[in-house]
Order: sequence, then structure tokens, then C-alpha cells
Amino acid sequence: MAREQHSVLDPDTLDDGGGDSPPRADGTRSTRLYAGLRRRKRWLLPLLVVVLLSQMAAVMVTTAVQQTPTIDEPVYVATATAYLREHSLDHNPEHPPLGKLVIAAGIAIADPHFDANYQGDQGALGRHLLYESGNDPWRLMFWARLPVIVLTLLFGLVVFAFARELVGPARG
Repeated sequence: MAREQHSVLDPDTLDDGGGDSPPRADGTRSTRLYAGLRRRKRWLLPLLVVVLLSQMAAVMVTTAVQQTPTIDEPVYVATATAYLREHSLDHNPEHPPLGKLVIAAGIAIADPHFDANYQGDQGALGRHLLYESGNDPWRLMFWARLPVIVLTLLFGLVVFAFARELVGPARG
């Protein structure tokens, strides 16, 4: 059996490892295939990012709708409502207010009934807001979680942009 020999320096097989060598204009089938793949590659990575972030959004929204409040979420929701309605920083002073202000963006849309005269600690205020003030706790928790979900997805885009800037467009 005779084996076909190829030169190591054959221009059709020469690649510098970067994967970005332009196709030759001689019209061979492999050159046309390479040019077609290069055109599609430009859209492949952003499409993959959109698919992954969409899947992440679907999982987070599904979980936000189905999951009951964690131990500290009623405190944060009530504190965010107090920030929004009363402009008061009295509740939950042990944590910085930025996260609760993000939650307050969703609370503003939900527009819950809030008893400004309620006297109790932050935990009791959270339980009162969710379960004793005539609010729908599932709806209120969904709207409180939604701005955090959106912020998480935006951070995913920032990580993608940072990684692309760090390693260059050739590698993602």
C-alpha cells in the first residue's frame, strides 16, 4: 500500500495555532468550508452566552416562584419596604443598605400594604408584612427577588465581556 505524503509546509495545512489565519482565495473546498465556519464562529459564542443566560434566568425565575422565603428574606423585604415608604434606616442596621435598596426596586412594583405604626423587631416586622398585612406573600417575594435576578444576569454579561477582553476575541 502506498501512502500519500503531505508536505509539512503545505499552505493548506499550515496553521500558527491561533485559528485566525485567513483562508486562501484559491477556491478549494477546504478553503470555502473554513471561510463559512469563520463567518458562523462570530455568532456562535454570543449565541452560546445568550442560551446559557436564558437557561440561568429560567431556573432562577422558576425557583423564585416556587421557593418559600428563607429565614432572613422576610427581614430584608420588610426593611426594603421601610426604606421605600418611610425612608427609615432603623431596621436591619447590621447590613449595608445597597442590597435592600435593590430589593426595594421590586417592592415598589409590588406595592404592598405596609403598616408604618407596627411596633416590633425586624423579624416580627417581616412576618407581619408578608403574612398579616393582607399581602400575597408569593407575589411579594417574587417581586422582591426579581431585581436581584436581573442584576445577577447583568453580572453574567459583565463577566463574559471581561473574559473576552482579557483573553481576546479569538478565544472567546
